[in-house]
Amino acid sequence: MNGKRIHLVATSSTNSYTTELLSQSDIPDWTVVTTDYQPEGRGQRGRSWISEPAKNLLCSIVLRPQLKVREQYLLAMAVSLGISDLLTEYGLEPMIKWPNDVLVQQQKIAGILIENQLKGDGLDVSVVGIGLNLNQLQFESFDWPATSLALEIGKTLQIEKVLEGLVSCIKVRVHQMQSDRQTLCADHATKLFGHHEHIEFSFQGAQLHGRIISVEADGGLRLDVEGEKRIFYNGEIKLLRSV
Repeated sequence: MNGKRIHLVATSSTNSYTTELLSQSDIPDWTVVTTDYQPEGRGQRGRSWISEPAKNLLCSIVLRPQLKVREQYLLAMAVSLGISDLLTEYGLEPMIKWPNDVLVQQQKIAGILIENQLKGDGLDVSVVGIGLNLNQLQFESFDWPATSLALEIGKTLQIEKVLEGLVSCIKVRVHQMQSDRQTLCADHATKLFGHHEHIEFSFQGAQLHGRIISVEADGGLRLDVEGEKRIFYNGEIKLLRSV
């Protein structure tokens, strides 16, 4: 993996642990921190990420992506595509739900939380937190139901083997981010849940319909809403599951 490899039996959050580690010493790119259990695992906007102990892949990866702040969502594109590439290798057909989830058959199988440290108008270092459901078979009920790789393919997986594959897939996409952003964005669009389809979403208490056009480099979601092109940002709208 080229960086350090740190495994913790338990920690409040791999992202928090990794961020604290960065404050104490210089850590090389592609350092990977994993844990069997994180009772305070976090998703976007303070939401929790619930995981049974030693059943899933919970990790944080240190990267220095050399991006401007206005380009930061390109890293999320690369990471979500890397996860999608891995799941495709297992015969699944994943979709990326803006802004930070990966779905299989409209069920959440992975979540991403990227926390950036800034330097001027650029990203100095990024801590990429990933929760990938592997061997867990039962989940709490939320707006979007959850699934796992084991549920989808019918067998238990070795977490370390999956981790190696995941890091390899993300490395390919990060290299693509640095060398061919146009293709990265095009690939992301093809995997985007609701791309060029009419979807339902909630905005300021109202339920609306729109067609997803693209995701901007800064993370804005471009929608066609009744013929009007509009851009929404994380926290402004909530995509709804079609039934």
